[in-house]
Amino acid sequence: MVGVRKVTTTSLFWETLGELRSHRNYAFLRDAIEDLVGRKADSIAPVNGRDKPFTSDANLKGIWHCSISRNPDVVLFYTVEGGTLNLAMLGSHHDYPSDGTNRRSATRTAGRIHNAIAQGHVTVPSWKTLAWSRPSDLVGHRELGEVSAQVLDVIVDELRAEADTGALFKRLHGYDILDGRYEDMEAWFAEVTAASEAVLAARYAKPLSCFQSLEALAAKARTSAFTP
Repeated sequence: MVGVRKVTTTSLFWETLGELRSHRNYAFLRDAIEDLVGRKADSIAPVNGRDKPFTSDANLKGIWHCSISRNPDVVLFYTVEGGTLNLAMLGSHHDYPSDGTNRRSATRTAGRIHNAIAQGHVTVPSWKTLAWSRPSDLVGHRELGEVSAQVLDVIVDELRAEADTGALFKRLHGYDILDGRYEDMEAWFAEVTAASEAVLAARYAKPLSCFQSLEALAAKARTSAFTP
């Protein structure tokens, strides 16, 4: 079965993903979504037994749902149209009828999803925050391409200040960087430099979320043992 060739993300997808950013399992949820996207590049067939299209409710016809987490209860809602995978919304099992429950949820959920898709593709959410505790966290950070330019500018300034003062090093290690070993100081400033380069590259690159990197996600999924 042929796979998708394009991925879009709705404003509703980013909104509902944003509600999960503070959860301790957020990284796992991102991994699960990326894995599904990568597998859909090879085939639109269900990736597992929890990935299926709605068939019994007319309101939800054409919409797929995949349970990607039990804690928290998270279900990914999406559509596949003409080779395009539309990541529409993250919700829960309460957002659709199941086993005689939540019968009234179908109309609302379908309406939200169709309206979000109709509003068009939103490439990135322009997050207003980015979680990091040390410079190395920023290298390869999957949200670097998703935060606002203002956030990246602030981080660049913080890294420049760190290169001058070593204040973050002192907070993390409990002593002044000049009082430590030369090798540790050298390694730390190399870490700061690498982080600065990563942030600046993201700052001046075209905004892009990892979910649009279809080929990279497909290659990763083919060799991954990930099981949501």
